[in-house]
Amino acid sequence: MNVSDELIADAAYIGTPGKVILATDESTGTIGKRSSSINVEKAESNWRALPELLLCTPGKPFVEVLKEGGVLPGIKVDKGTIELAGGTNGETTTQGLDGLAQCPTEPSQLAINENANGLARYAIICQENGLVPIFEPEILVDGPQDIEKSADLTVRVLSACYKQVLPEVVLSTLRALHRTIPAAVPALKGKNPWTLPFSVGSTLQSSTLKAWLGKEENILKAQAAFLARCKVN
Repeated sequence: MNVSDELIADAAYIGTPGKVILATDESTGTIGKRSSSINVEKAESNWRALPELLLCTPGKPFVEVLKEGGVLPGIKVDKGTIELAGGTNGETTTQGLDGLAQCPTEPSQLAINENANGLARYAIICQENGLVPIFEPEILVDGPQDIEKSADLTVRVLSACYKQVLPEVVLSTLRALHRTIPAAVPALKGKNPWTLPFSVGSTLQSSTLKAWLGKEENILKAQAAFLARCKVN
């Protein structure tokens, strides 16, 4: 199978109805916050212990276990954020050409355009190297903005991003998707021109972390909590 065919096959597999994207390969900053929430030391050994707990892979490479279970493994490729030169209010852009900078207040058009361009280049670089890019621009929900403002910003951000990567843009989350994402984009479902998978991280990990608390004797309890969350999601 050539690279192009493999990319198409992987993208279609990611969009299989009933499957989700589990985001466990997170940045050191995010992992550090999760560790702090349960008073666990910020150490590489602890950061590896959590995915081992989630994937049941003690002493075995994660990729092997995932493939055996029919899971398509992926990896986070960005290098964190840096402050955007010429931006406002400390807005950031992501190093490694991956991701869209998030800001709790309304982002400037400069920040939106800069990150949309970077995200488009990231997608191209991934494809040229045989990787399916997870194209994931978003507006964080833990800021002071209300749902209407979040929906408006989501439309602006998605429009800017897809104008960078596709010649056409198809006009709260589903409303914004209907307005902005072309039917050609794989892995979006439901009463839409695309399938719509979900990417989950803290949703499944929060109760697991609280049950684990970084203690080996709590591993089975934490795994049970994780499995319970998986079943209800």
